[in-house]
Amino acid sequence: MSVLQILMHTKDLVEKNGYSVIYGDTDSVMINTGFSERSELQHVKKLGNDIKKIINQSYKKLEIDIDGIFIKLLLLKKKKYAGLAVDLNDERKIKREIKGLDIVRRDYSFIVKQIGNEILDIILSVQSQNRDEIIEQIHSRLQKLKEEISQELLENSMFQIFKQLTRNPDEYTNINIQPHAVVAQRLNATGKFKFHRGDTVGYIICEDGSGKSATQRAYHLTEVQENNLRIDFHYYLVQQILPVVSRLCVPIEECNEAWVAQALGLDSMAYEKHGVYEENVDRE
Repeated sequence: MSVLQILMHTKDLVEKNGYSVIYGDTDSVMINTGFSERSELQHVKKLGNDIKKIINQSYKKLEIDIDGIFIKLLLLKKKKYAGLAVDLNDERKIKREIKGLDIVRRDYSFIVKQIGNEILDIILSVQSQNRDEIIEQIHSRLQKLKEEISQELLENSMFQIFKQLTRNPDEYTNINIQPHAVVAQRLNATGKFKFHRGDTVGYIICEDGSGKSATQRAYHLTEVQENNLRIDFHYYLVQQILPVVSRLCVPIEECNEAWVAQALGLDSMAYEKHGVYEENVDRE
């Protein structure tokens, strides 16, 4: 029996016993227990052990176990989710777990990671049980960010994007679409820097009056400060903040991309569209 067949058989076993599988990924399944209060944790653990026993009876050389219990879960799509998990060693403690989300990627700026984490905290907050309250808090935070950006209240360093050099800067051939390589080449030419393969280069997209694409308007933080360059805030709003926040808010129907765009001060009409949900059981 293949891994996929085992996964699907496990899903069928769980559902035949009256429970709902909300996600399956290679070697694990997530089950909606129907319990919503933290005070019901012992019931959840008993249910989990009952399900574990049922599944393990079906296999001789394979054993499933309880890996975690989430009291809140944001499930976006395959291999992309975040949740508040109970520490199985100390049930009084709650820890946040993230898998596959944009906010853990290096090639997003600090401001994106900060706002993304704040939006995630709002969605997962154990205090915010009311849907309208969550929506209002998200809207309020996005409007505050819009003001912070429009009034240029944030440090330049918040807009740095980092990317690692996979080769020496002068060995890149498609240089025009590799902003970190462009910056590394330019700084190496000054003699003040010595970027090599494996180094991580930070850069900021700026408005330099050249009319070139964003990837060709990348500058190191020192260049931005020394030349008093203006950051291309529109780029960060449209290309970084909007898509990341929109993806986090996909399960909240009211918070679609147009709604997020409006909250950020962008033209919401350009983003009037419907998102498509993907099936959460991995069949690849």
